[in-house]
Amino acid sequence: LGIDLSSKEWAEKNLPLNKKREIVKDHLYFWHIKNRGIAYNRFSGRRKGILLATGALLAFYGGLLVRILRGKGERRLALPLALTLGGGAANFWERLRKGRVTDFLFIPVKGKNAPIFNIADVSIVVGALWMTVIPFLKNKKNDFTIEEKEKMANDKNMYYVSLIENITPKDILPGISKLLENI
Repeated sequence: LGIDLSSKEWAEKNLPLNKKREIVKDHLYFWHIKNRGIAYNRFSGRRKGILLATGALLAFYGGLLVRILRGKGERRLALPLALTLGGGAANFWERLRKGRVTDFLFIPVKGKNAPIFNIADVSIVVGALWMTVIPFLKNKKNDFTIEEKEKMANDKNMYYVSLIENITPKDILPGISKLLENI
């Protein structure tokens, strides 16, 4: 959130509006624009609708994140959800304050009408893609069948029983016998 808002402030102060400046030849440009809509300036002039929709999404994502942080949900979603939420909150905050979003990064794609974007947009896209990929990644907790889990639990229990059966007086810590007598 802070990085995005600071970078937008920098762009507004240092980059001329609607002018493209090459940073990495043919690959990266600064191109400062004011976006009153969403991607590609879509829905320009519909500020209230955009604020309502993004506000609802932010509330939903925030609720999911709180639920995950409280231990109820897929923990692997916490960081990508936070990225998406932070980027969305930064754009929401700027749109709420200024009625538009500052975009200033441009990566041309041959034969495509590529968008001009900002750091918050990068955070949103990375978080959303990450959340999309997570269900396809193996989760070691769920890689075992019920039968395999039962066998592992039984093996562990039998190991502990064997340890307990082989305890000798030499294995008892000093003072434990007296403690156990007093309980």
